[in-house]
Amino acid sequence: MKHIILILTFLSFAQAKVEDFNSIINEDIKAQKELHKEFKKNIAHENKEVSRQFNEELDSARKKEVIVLENTQSEYIAPSSNQFLKFKKEIKQKAPNLRKNQHRVAKEIKELDI
Repeated sequence: MKHIILILTFLSFAQAKVEDFNSIINEDIKAQKELHKEFKKNIAHENKEVSRQFNEELDSARKKEVIVLENTQSEYIAPSSNQFLKFKKEIKQKAPNLRKNQHRVAKEIKELDI
């Protein structure tokens, strides 16, 4: 008999704990649904406000006067040196060697004299 009473007591406690746990879960689900609804409402409100602001800015931009001037500037092409576009190192590397140049000129003159 004592065993049956103990078993029934434990079952009643277990049942009470399960019911409490289920009620906690149900309350949590309800709170979560309310938060989702509120969040969706806030997002919808923000989207409407942003689109309204964008439309207002677009309308104000359309209302502004637009003045278009013709391009009356004419182009002038002036010769320029490519030296301004090169680095100092490039200029030194590609500069002709004076000794080789003189040697080449002397060789050409010797060939013409023959």
